Amino acid sequence: MSKFILAVLPVGLTGGTLSYLMAQGVSASLPLVLGTAVVFCYVMFACGSVVLRWLGAGSLSIVAAWPLGVITSGLSLWLLTVALNATAATAFAVWGLLVLVLDVSLRRKSVAPDTNRKDLFAIAICCALTAAWCRGPAATPTALAQGGAFHAWIDYFLHGAVIAEFGDPRAIGRGDIWLADVPKFAYHYGSYLLPAAFQVPLGESGLALATSIWLPIGMLSLAAAAYALGACLAGAPGGIAALVALFVIPDASNYWLQNGFFSFHWNIVSIPGSTYAIAAGLLTVVLAQRWIGQDRHCHVP
Repeated sequence: MSKFILAVLPVGLTGGTLSYLMAQGVSASLPLVLGTAVVFCYVMFACGSVVLRWLGAGSLSIVAAWPLGVITSGLSLWLLTVALNATAATAFAVWGLLVLVLDVSLRRKSVAPDTNRKDLFAIAICCALTAAWCRGPAATPTALAQGGAFHAWIDYFLHGAVIAEFGDPRAIGRGDIWLADVPKFAYHYGSYLLPAAFQVPLGESGLALATSIWLPIGMLSLAAAAYALGACLAGAPGGIAALVALFVIPDASNYWLQNGFFSFHWNIVSIPGSTYAIAAGLLTVVLAQRWIGQDRHCHVP
C-alpha cells in the first residue's frame, strides 16, 4: 500500500463516518455534507500532525493526531472568532489555510507521523464505535420533525444555542445569545466552535449541529485518544483493550446500585463536552509518557 493511500485513508474513514452521522440529522445535500466533512477531517489530521512534528513526537501513532488536531483547532477557532469578530466558518477558513500551508511546508523539513495498517485498523474501529454510539442521537432532529419526540437530553437545546452564537452570522457581534448585546461570560467554548464552523455552509440550526456533529466529533476524539494511550502503554493490543474497556464493557451503572446517573456512557452521550475533556486528559498522559523518555513504548510498528 503506497504512502499516499496510507496518508489519505484516515481522512476518508473519518470523513465518511462523520458524513454518515451528519446525514442522519441535517437536511443539506449529501455531496455538500461529504465535502464539508472531508475538508474538516483533513484539517484536523493535518493540524494534529503539525503539532506532533513541532513537539518532536513524530513516532506517535497517527491516531493521536485526530484528538490533538481537534483540541488545538477548537481553541484556535475560538481565538480567531474573538479577534476577527467573525463567524466560526470564516475563522475555520483562515485556520484551514494556515494549517494547509504549515502541513505542506513541514512535510519537506521534518518527519511526519507514519501511518501503517495497524493505525488504519485502529481508526476504523474508532469510527465504527463512534457510528454505533452516535447514530441514535444524530438522528434526533429528523425524529423530532417527523414524530415530535426528542430522543436526546434536553441540554442539547442549550448547547445548540451556544453553537449558533458562534456560527450564525446574525449572532455575531451581539454578545451572549440568551441576552442580546450583553458580553459573553467566561465558559469552555472551545469544542462548540467545531460544529459552529458547519453552520454557514450547511445552513443548519444549532440544535442539528449539536446532535449530528458536535457529539460525533467528540466521541471520535475520545476513542482515538483512548486508543493512543493504550497503544502508548502496551502497543496495538493495549489500544484495542482501551477501546473495549470504554465503549463495549457495560459501565458501573449496570452493577450494584444500578443508578443511571452513575453511567459513564450516559454522561458522554448526554454531555458531549465531557468527551472532549476526557480526550484531552488522555492525550496529556500520552504526551507525558513521550516527554519522560518512554517514547520506545509509544511507537506502534
